[in-house]
Amino acid sequence: METIYKFIDKLTPTNYYLKLITLSISCLLISIVCNIIISDLFHFELVNNHKAINIIKKSKIIQFLTTVILGPFTETILLQWLPVYFYNEYKKSNKTDHIFILIFSLIFGLLHTYGIGYQISTFIIGLMYLTLTMYYADKKQNFYFPIVLIHVFNNLVVFIASSR
Repeated sequence: METIYKFIDKLTPTNYYLKLITLSISCLLISIVCNIIISDLFHFELVNNHKAINIIKKSKIIQFLTTVILGPFTETILLQWLPVYFYNEYKKSNKTDHIFILIFSLIFGLLHTYGIGYQISTFIIGLMYLTLTMYYADKKQNFYFPIVLIHVFNNLVVFIASSR
């Protein structure tokens, strides 16, 4: 993980807010590339659970609240912040960091049940979110708000793009 942390430090500004903006944009771009690869190259439908989508889309306000506010805050607490907090409290060595990130990223992906393509995409996004959560925790910085803000930004862009 140290190599990844050094890579993040090298590629992002030292200013906290500029780093957050850079990481947010980077996560969004990686997400877009993943979605293009998954849908175009592998021909997976990103969303095929139309019942779930139709329920949420009935109201733009409900869609906004669940997608941009409620989802990122609760998912970040349950699938990034709490697992990383307890993992760091009880871990015996750094050798298990990768396994931990893979397991909780898989859970993050599987909970997004809109379709197999979407699950693969959110698994990859989960890898990014958890790696960044571990990065901020390793730096002894608040590791909840940066991740929730990155998650909110990503979901806000998706919300705006899908509202057209």
